[in-house]
Amino acid sequence: LQCEIRKKIEVAANNEAYGQVTGGGNYLPGSKITISATPNNGYFLKAWKEKEAIVSNNSSFKVTVGRQDRQFVAVFKPNIYTLNLESGNGGSLSADKKLYVYMDKALINIQPEAGFTVQKALFNKNDVTSQLKQKGENWTFETPELTADGTLSVRFAQLLNAEEELTVQIAPNPVQDELRVSNLPEGARLFVMDLSNRLLQTVIAKGSAQTLDFSRYPAGIYILKVEGGKTFKVVKR
Repeated sequence: LQCEIRKKIEVAANNEAYGQVTGGGNYLPGSKITISATPNNGYFLKAWKEKEAIVSNNSSFKVTVGRQDRQFVAVFKPNIYTLNLESGNGGSLSADKKLYVYMDKALINIQPEAGFTVQKALFNKNDVTSQLKQKGENWTFETPELTADGTLSVRFAQLLNAEEELTVQIAPNPVQDELRVSNLPEGARLFVMDLSNRLLQTVIAKGSAQTLDFSRYPAGIYILKVEGGKTFKVVKR
């Protein structure tokens, strides 16, 4: 008796980092087998191909083994995400690009108009104001690794005029726990930053004086900015 020769069914992914495939092996002609593809996080299956021809758009499909060896390739593609930028009056936002793939990070440039500064920034409704970094008159924000579409919302506030800036005073300096800022117009915004320009705290004054909590910070030198106008160097003991 002649032994029937098994035929080879090869399955592969266009990129092993994008997904997994199963169903390959050596089978007798006439066998019915199932070939499957499972994309990894951040990817999707676009199609199954055999010699550049699309044979299925489903993650799994059945094959009847014939008299010839065959090879199938699962074509995986990365998910594409968009970043929505929202800003009110007083400034504009721009991103390093329009579309992003899985685990990309987006770099956003925040540009206040003359006479304005950043009041608050939200990424996917989470407050990220303390994560902004100042570059001259502008600010930047780097998103976390993207696994879905995202939205950055920034609110701007008007700066104090020169006369209002000159009256502002702080005490004590050096400070250990609480820093008192006086002669403020009601509603003035105060920004505490470290020497790398990382925003640590934003406070809206509720009256002509406002107390800032420095007890949470390690000893060192910090920057206090009033509405982006008058700037103080604060020593924390």
